[in-house]
Amino acid sequence: MKTLAVFLVLFFVWFGECLANQAAIGWEPPWLNTDGTPCTDLAGYRIFMGTAGGTYLKTFDVGMGNETFIPCTTNPTAGCVKREFTISGLTPDSTYYFVATAYNTSGNESAYSNEVSKMISSDTTQPQDVMGFAISSTFAGGSGWARLSWTNPPDADLAQVIIEYSYNSGPMTHLANLTAVPGMAQTYDHANLMAGSYTYAIHTRDTSGNMTHTAMASTFIEDPASPVKASAPSGGGGGGCFIATAAYGSYLDPHVITLRKFRDEYLLTNLPGRAFVAAYYWASPPIADFITKHEWARETTQVALAPIVFTVLRPLEAMIFFALLTLISIAVVFVLKRMP
Repeated sequence: MKTLAVFLVLFFVWFGECLANQAAIGWEPPWLNTDGTPCTDLAGYRIFMGTAGGTYLKTFDVGMGNETFIPCTTNPTAGCVKREFTISGLTPDSTYYFVATAYNTSGNESAYSNEVSKMISSDTTQPQDVMGFAISSTFAGGSGWARLSWTNPPDADLAQVIIEYSYNSGPMTHLANLTAVPGMAQTYDHANLMAGSYTYAIHTRDTSGNMTHTAMASTFIEDPASPVKASAPSGGGGGGCFIATAAYGSYLDPHVITLRKFRDEYLLTNLPGRAFVAAYYWASPPIADFITKHEWARETTQVALAPIVFTVLRPLEAMIFFALLTLISIAVVFVLKRMP
């Protein structure tokens, strides 16, 4: 009877996001049996845990575990991705040791994998977001290219940045995990891109596994040879205001620049603002396309955006205006109520 190979290797252990009592254990699926034949009847995995090396007091049958977006490095199977399983309820300031086995449909089980360990920290403080997250992009030689740039926060325990991206308002897809040096400027090149809109999200993770929310930026990569010109902007520096660009006709229009500055300085600097920007990027491309095709829609949108642009350009005057408008409204209501 064939038994499973011992080629099951644990690669990483980290903490669950913002929860110091969780550990996520990751591994690559085995691809050979001990006799060298392909492993095609894999049925699941078991993880063994203890508080001393070589001694495992608890067993978790995790089935097939959970797929990740991280490609396999030792398994040559096309489309192979690493798998993981999260164990909760661990005691802070304690060290845990883990090994894993794989078993097949006949009940045969592999030997132990290599052992990994991790001290569970009591730290639950999130690291800060990256600063100055921006994009420069171009299209040449039949494909696009985007360079992401940012400065890491100064947190002494910063360990990693995680990058995701969305193409044409689709779902976020994992792009890269990068080692991060606290306080240092960093770049990442995303190459071989098709023309279209790209939204990037970048997270920071510390040595305890705590992870930030999201810093976001967008860009539009336009193929200059394409007969269809995009209504969204081409270029970087944090992405484009799709609807405003469609309404005013140019990414460089002063109204668009004003709105883009407001986005960068006031919306992308806080969690509610970033959530609003992410929702805007998801919903705005089809609206912008409609506005571009209808002159009445462009004029209506310009009228609708005028109060916002005025408020951004003249915040003090806008505050006085709206305060007076509120007082006048209250006075009118009071008079109407007093009338017989």
